[in-house]
Amino acid sequence: MSRIALTLILSLVATVAGAQALSDPTRRFDTAPTAAASEGGWVLQSTRIASNQRLAVINGQTVREGERVGNARVLRIDNGQVQLIEDGQRRTLSMFVAIGKTPTSNPGSHE
Repeated sequence: MSRIALTLILSLVATVAGAQALSDPTRRFDTAPTAAASEGGWVLQSTRIASNQRLAVINGQTVREGERVGNARVLRIDNGQVQLIEDGQRRTLSMFVAIGKTPTSNPGSHE
């Protein structure tokens, strides 16, 4: 009987230890950035566009158009992109890597 109890306890401990290594899916999205910093050290983590407000999360800080993040001012917030101005230079932050499209020839066409 004690062998079964010991086995159950060890399984429970192993399960709990494994669960602690998982990330919390309910964690707030605007916590400290974990992605690699983009140009100038800025990381765009999220954008939110609503009829009455535009918000972005940059380096863990929620900002609106016209507000400052570090030494930069937020000029424009678009879906997945933010324009900043810092020391007179405009920078565009993007959440997604731009993928270029290359035209392919259509084997069935006779151009």
